[in-house]
Amino acid sequence: MVRHSSVGKLAIVGATAALAVGMWSAQTAPVTHPKISDPQTFATSRRSLETKSSANSLVNLIQQYDQSAAATPTVSSTGSGSPLKIQAPTGLGAIEGTQVQQQLSATGGDGGLQWSMNSSLGWLQITPGGLLYGVPTSPGDGQATITVTDAAGSSSQVTIPIVVDVPSGNWSGYVDYSPNGVPFTKASAQFVVPTISSSLPQSCANDVSGGMSLSCSLAEWVGIGGTSGNETLIQAGVYEIPDLATGSVKIVPWVENLPSPSQTVPNMNVVPGNDMQVTVAQVAGTEWKVTVADLSTGQSVSGVGNYYGSGDSADFIVEAPTTAAGQTAPTPFSSPIKFFDVQVSSSAQAGQVMVPTAMVQSGNVATYPGQFHNSYDGFKVYYDDQQS
Repeated sequence: MVRHSSVGKLAIVGATAALAVGMWSAQTAPVTHPKISDPQTFATSRRSLETKSSANSLVNLIQQYDQSAAATPTVSSTGSGSPLKIQAPTGLGAIEGTQVQQQLSATGGDGGLQWSMNSSLGWLQITPGGLLYGVPTSPGDGQATITVTDAAGSSSQVTIPIVVDVPSGNWSGYVDYSPNGVPFTKASAQFVVPTISSSLPQSCANDVSGGMSLSCSLAEWVGIGGTSGNETLIQAGVYEIPDLATGSVKIVPWVENLPSPSQTVPNMNVVPGNDMQVTVAQVAGTEWKVTVADLSTGQSVSGVGNYYGSGDSADFIVEAPTTAAGQTAPTPFSSPIKFFDVQVSSSAQAGQVMVPTAMVQSGNVATYPGQFHNSYDGFKVYYDDQQS
């Protein structure tokens, strides 16, 4: 699966700033906003898994992905006689080739609890104590029916949908898939602008234009429709490009409504550590509003454009943007990138599954998401082996 971001994104730093001023308005301006892009007719989108990774490319990926922390220990009650009730996630997302662990729990019952499972997913197992675990061997959708039984023979059952996705060559993070293709109407999240490592790999100097490294870059964004089979994605975020001539990093907030090129958000000075919030929301019909806000400085800019895609996914992504020269490597960041207050809206909330994906380049893990934490409704993306 590939994020469909603009191939020219890195070439437009500063070039479109003047143009973008006329296409954006501050949030305090009148309600009628200028368009992000001219109306266009897009083909119907569909979810598409572009390529399946080989086993060799996953050799370093069986590592730290662990979803168990959000669960509480198994609860056993003796002689209470209260009904058994399983506490489990409404859905489980996993990455092909990556270890999954999910501790289930239950309340009520009489005496010790025993767990069992019935699933068509051969890689998935469960311990008698309720720990789901395994390494997915291929992408796809499935489910597991979990049963817990107490000492008195009473039981409770729940079925959990499970989605397995492939690693990507240019992005990592989480994607929320809507059940049965019901479109999303909103995606929103906050993220902290990362600090770029002071020690850059030699590959960052392989392709340089005007001091700017086009071989290394990084982008954090929120969007709708990024997993569709054609280019119908509406998104916004921030990207960072090392300036090798000055030793600094160019940080640029941007918005993009594919297939139109990305645009720089004007008059917004973003620095590492700032708390950004991006919201992509349907106004009515094909009209969508995108808001980029720097909560650390109080700046907020909005625009409205026409999106004609299927809207079948909500995306929360760290990306190595593609350039005209080809695939870039993610610029190293010195601490994990935190996404939080992740929100989605859809007319079919039930059955949605947050699916994580790691970025794998040349057989090595470049960046990968940690577990999704319900405590802050978010996750962290790690560079290389930061979590090990």
